Amino acid sequence: MDQYPTIAVLRNLYVTPSARGRGVVKQLIETQLAWCRSTGVRFVYAGAYRSMPKLLSRFGFCPLPQWSETTPMAIDLLLGPCS
Repeated sequence: MDQYPTIAVLRNLYVTPSARGRGVVKQLIETQLAWCRSTGVRFVYAGAYRSMPKLLSRFGFCPLPQWSETTPMAIDLLLGPCS
C-alpha cells in the first residue's frame, strides 16, 4: 500500500486460489483500513479488477470515473461510505 499524507492506495491485492472464499481478502482489507484510520489517512483509493468492485463496496468504497481497465474506487474514512 502506498501512503501520502492523507491518502493511501490499495494496490495489487492477490491471494492464492486455495485461500479464496475463506475470508482472507476481507481480513486483509479490514486490517489495512484499520491501519489507515490509525495513522490519519483520510482517503483510500483502489483499482478493482473482476469481483473486487463488489467486495470493496461492502467496505464503503464507491466507484470513481473510469480511466483504465480497472474500476477505480475510493472511500473517505472521515465522512464514511460514498460521501
